[in-house]
Amino acid sequence: MRSKKSVTLHDIAQALQISVSSVSLAIGNQPGISAELRAQIIAKAQELGYRKSKRSAAPWTNASTNQANQEPTSEVRPVLTTPPELNVNELRLDVLIDNIFTQELSSFYMEIFRQISQLSLANNISVFIQVLDHHNAEHNEQLLRHLHSVQPQGVIVIGQIKEHDLYLLKSNLLCPVVFIDYYLESEKHNHFVQIDSFSGMHRLVKNLIEEYHYTDMCFVGSINNTVSILDRYLGYVKALQEHGLTESCQRILPDRSSDDRIQVVLPQDPSFKLPQVFVCNCDQTALALIKALQQRGIKVPEQVGVCGFDNFIDRSDESMVQSLGLKIHTFDHSTKQLAYVALESLLHQLTTNYAPHLSYIEGHIVPGNTVKVL
Repeated sequence: MRSKKSVTLHDIAQALQISVSSVSLAIGNQPGISAELRAQIIAKAQELGYRKSKRSAAPWTNASTNQANQEPTSEVRPVLTTPPELNVNELRLDVLIDNIFTQELSSFYMEIFRQISQLSLANNISVFIQVLDHHNAEHNEQLLRHLHSVQPQGVIVIGQIKEHDLYLLKSNLLCPVVFIDYYLESEKHNHFVQIDSFSGMHRLVKNLIEEYHYTDMCFVGSINNTVSILDRYLGYVKALQEHGLTESCQRILPDRSSDDRIQVVLPQDPSFKLPQVFVCNCDQTALALIKALQQRGIKVPEQVGVCGFDNFIDRSDESMVQSLGLKIHTFDHSTKQLAYVALESLLHQLTTNYAPHLSYIEGHIVPGNTVKVL
């Protein structure tokens, strides 16, 4: 006979041997999990007699809406489903990020931090940002030793960090760590919240082939610069191979300068032939490419198409984009969703019976006017 005690999200997670964050996404009708897993969670919740409370309502949607991809409104105060034994008012969490991601590309990652900060504030959690210096190992060692003296209850790492910095992080901290948009097989005891770069790019390129009829493409990105860029390139290649367009697989235009800033330089070689469409690894790269094309008098999308990835433009470029009447064809991943899943996962790692795992945040294609149907 079941106890009269209310069934919690934690109970459902334990019954299915999954994370509480996954249960929360299903119960709250939020994106980020597969339809199959969502159905399993809902079925188990009904079986256990779970009753949805106000606290477990969808964290970013109004009570009147049931849209999985609904964007949050400014009036909504997101609520984390924290373990009852945790006193969030006494928690200190730190966010770690390499300074190559606080430059141009960084805007996307810094937006994730901004969402983490807002979500933490809304739930009375103290959060601090720590910036690693990509070219100064001594600075990083001092910073991570400082964290050792502070001993936060948890750390979130946004983006890829150097192997030595990861080693120092593990050596100096005893608390749980959550990684956003970075995955390592050797660190499976930690939790990873991943943008689904591979599948997202695969879907985007299929869309360009099947809906817009592009057959000649060029990937824009320094594929060995980060794991996420490489994943996007591999998704690009898979879609091309599925459609027999293997010649485009080898067409790659780098997008990073020697100091890791976004910089797109079109080849000066007269033999360079424009593709039908450039597929960029992020929207900032797409914008840099469009600027380079305009300098050559090449019109987008009339003469060549351009698409991006991540649906994020630096605020400093927004007015310029609007003045040109541009809407980049891209793929969107919610920074709010990334922040929510990462924070909730970190809080639940502070309990003894939480199993860290890998979470993928699903996204969707955002049509724009930088491509056209051929």
